[in-house]
Amino acid sequence: MLLLITIISGVLLLIVALLQIKASRDAETFIMNYNNKTLDKNIDAVVTWVDTTDPVWIAAYNYNTGKKLEESKEQERWTPRSADPEAELSTCLELIRKNMPWIRKTFVVTGFRQRPKCLKDEILIDHQDLGLGQVFNSHAIETSLHKIPGLAENFLYFNDDFYVRKPVPPSVFINHKDQCLLHFNTSDSGNHWVKFLHDSTAVPLKLDNIIPEHVPYSLTRSMLQEAEKTLPKKWQSTSNCKLRYECKDEIAPIVAAMLIALSKGKAVKAPPGINCRYFEGVPSENNDLVKKSHFVCINSLDKDREGLRRGLQID
Repeated sequence: MLLLITIISGVLLLIVALLQIKASRDAETFIMNYNNKTLDKNIDAVVTWVDTTDPVWIAAYNYNTGKKLEESKEQERWTPRSADPEAELSTCLELIRKNMPWIRKTFVVTGFRQRPKCLKDEILIDHQDLGLGQVFNSHAIETSLHKIPGLAENFLYFNDDFYVRKPVPPSVFINHKDQCLLHFNTSDSGNHWVKFLHDSTAVPLKLDNIIPEHVPYSLTRSMLQEAEKTLPKKWQSTSNCKLRYECKDEIAPIVAAMLIALSKGKAVKAPPGINCRYFEGVPSENNDLVKKSHFVCINSLDKDREGLRRGLQID
């Protein structure tokens, strides 16, 4: 009997291993199939970034919000103290250049006339160029991304903590019908963030427990214009909202644009197959989940730039 149990256990372990290998191969086949589809379309990238260690930024924050920056650190995500202020941005841009060579132009949106040194061919856009006031709220900034001068109709929106680990083609983000492919996951509908996303947007769509994956967001200028037209009061309120979650009519503009586009058939949910992972801090250097991932998001940089690169397992 013991021998039989041992054999059965061994067989089950083998089956699990084979299934894991198949899942990994299926994901790569998914990407390779995408690679066989070409899209004759200009696609840009937009990355938002700000250096919150900049004395000018700190003085403006304290003056405009009536708060001390150090008193708000638990509520807001600021530039990490563990690394150079450009560590995340420089790594994000490096991987876009390497793994998305088809991107036409990359725009880096920042404020207070900051000029990151890591830019190469990227185009720097200041908040003032978009008609924004002195805001310290990513939602406020997102209300004006479609106003970037020279931005293509189709673009991918990155936070600076999104990292493209492996080559991916444009058809991961746009299908042959010219629809944006939106990558979602499921989440607890009681989650505070999910509740804010859906309640604030107030779009009549049965998507109560899904939120965007931590991958670059596939958007069009028209999607944001349509959302602004649909929710004018909330859009304007959010645009002027200096800090997140402190304004009555604040919304998450990107999610609003996605849900409205889905409801009108101008975008569709992407099929499964993309491997993406979210980490609160930099993962260990030999993390298998990172190794399998096309996209990785690291919410809090708790190491220096070299530690980040080792955690992402990039050369």
